[in-house]
Amino acid sequence: MMFIFNLLVYLGFAWVMSTFAKKSYTLYGDEDVVDRYEWYFVAFYTAIFAFSWNTGVDSFAYALRFMNGCEFEEDNKEYLYNYLTNFIAHSPIPYWVGMAVLGFGQIYPLVKALRRDREILVALPFVLFGNCYFLTYMNGMRQMVAASIFVYACVYIHERKLWKYCIAIFVGSLFHHSALMLLPIYLLAYADKLLAKINSKRIILLCVFIVCVILGFTPSFQSVISYIETLSEVAGYTNYTDRVGEFLSGDYTEEAHNFGLMMMSYFLVGCFIIWYGPMLKENYEERIPLFNLWYFLAVAYACSFFLIVNISHIFIRPVMYLLPFQLIIASLLLWKLYEDKTLRNAAIAFTAVIWMECGWNLYKNQEPWNSTNYHLSWFYDLSKYHRK
Repeated sequence: MMFIFNLLVYLGFAWVMSTFAKKSYTLYGDEDVVDRYEWYFVAFYTAIFAFSWNTGVDSFAYALRFMNGCEFEEDNKEYLYNYLTNFIAHSPIPYWVGMAVLGFGQIYPLVKALRRDREILVALPFVLFGNCYFLTYMNGMRQMVAASIFVYACVYIHERKLWKYCIAIFVGSLFHHSALMLLPIYLLAYADKLLAKINSKRIILLCVFIVCVILGFTPSFQSVISYIETLSEVAGYTNYTDRVGEFLSGDYTEEAHNFGLMMMSYFLVGCFIIWYGPMLKENYEERIPLFNLWYFLAVAYACSFFLIVNISHIFIRPVMYLLPFQLIIASLLLWKLYEDKTLRNAAIAFTAVIWMECGWNLYKNQEPWNSTNYHLSWFYDLSKYHRK
């Protein structure tokens, strides 16, 4: 069946990237350097991104912009992305170079942040392609560049270097201006002990998570929260929803999400992360200085995603900035479960939970042109998409 072939494509991508990371882990351990195998890791992901075609709902629009350019509004402040788009469109440079730049912008800051924690990079490709993360990166290309820069900037939160953090977030905002909303997260620099305490409360976190899931799928709660948009205008916040929508600037299409196999996969990934949180904390809190911050933001993503998934586009964009932290923690957990022979059954179960999303998504979208499948641009006649 076609979906098996498409599934094997994603498995192949994961295997190649993980092989590079495993070589890096074996040869360089926890050395503080981006070694050559990590560069191969970056280059492979960049190539996947560059030569993709209609993979992810919004990627087609990005490709067309790099082919033909785009007229941006005067008050658009995303200068780096705007300049990159029109520079490539109005030069002999092929469109895929622009796609490659965005792919590189997504993966390099992430690898830079994890360069010493190579075991995470070994497991990360299997989580990246197995669950929703890769298609999210393909859909929100600009925002996920900013999100990856934010991941790297977290070191400045830990080191309490405010100006460096602000500069990094400002650079991210030049790709997606909603990144400026991340500035207040710097306050977590002064909550180290609080985060460590919260992260150790497995039962409480699990209860909070489940409550968020229930509320997110409760029609009455959805109505109350959605009413905030109308209420804000009545209360005098003129054009609040327009301004917030413009600030978030996402082409997010509102749709109700049923609690099917894909949502079950997302839910169970969150459950695994929270349930095994104390184990991860015990093993990595001292070794990985940013562990408590990463873990807290990963749980925050799991809770906030389900809380707002059926509500409004106003809330979806800020939550996407926390997605890479769940990717990181899920990868760390997958590594730890496989490393510990006594937890091998849990590792197999977690792998099945992760790939449940990809497998079902591919199975129910088997049309050749469906954007869930990976399409290689080499097999398409792209000349018809260029303006004459």
